[in-house]
Amino acid sequence: MLMREWKKVVDGIGVKPSLPSSSMKRFLIIPCDQKTVIVTRGDEAMMIAMIQSIRAENSDAIISLLTYADFEHPVLLEYDIGVIPKWANPTWSLKKILEVCSDFDSVMIVGADTMDGHYSLLNSARLWVVADSVARLGKNATILGFSFNSKPDPKIINVIKKISSRVNILLRDPVSHARFEKATGRQARCAADAAFQLHESEAIPQMHDLLHWIDTRRTG
Repeated sequence: MLMREWKKVVDGIGVKPSLPSSSMKRFLIIPCDQKTVIVTRGDEAMMIAMIQSIRAENSDAIISLLTYADFEHPVLLEYDIGVIPKWANPTWSLKKILEVCSDFDSVMIVGADTMDGHYSLLNSARLWVVADSVARLGKNATILGFSFNSKPDPKIINVIKKISSRVNILLRDPVSHARFEKATGRQARCAADAAFQLHESEAIPQMHDLLHWIDTRRTG
């Protein structure tokens, strides 16, 4: 059903002209797990680092999270992040997802460990399909650095081979990068995990104590 909907949507879109990078003012982040939003500290770090990077470049940027349901987190308040609970509400629909995405200039998917179909073939396929469709709309579509295991699901490989070359695909380690290119025949970039861009956040209650602890270890 997903593949049929994808083909129908793509046939209707065609290929729209790409937006110039200077017009990037509205950003949508899609978590790797849309229900829990933050599964691990690593996922949290990737999202916060991207939010901090966007805000550093443009303090007036509009940033939102596309989730399954409402979500609360201190960082959302600190950086004025909106939450759009329409990932599968009431049911998942590529057309409805693209209606949300069309209001943004750039869509960033937190790839993490979820793009090779190991945890959920369906969710992985949905993320790839959304990235492809967004790129065809002329929007900036990026899958943030993700890992890729040695035995990816063959169905995911077939999906990836159909993805538009406009999608920015980032692998977060050289081994995953080599595996991805060999399995898919697609070129991608090897980039450091977005979490390495993370800065301290005043929204975390323990931050002052953590920074003090780090300083004492450094001077010791």
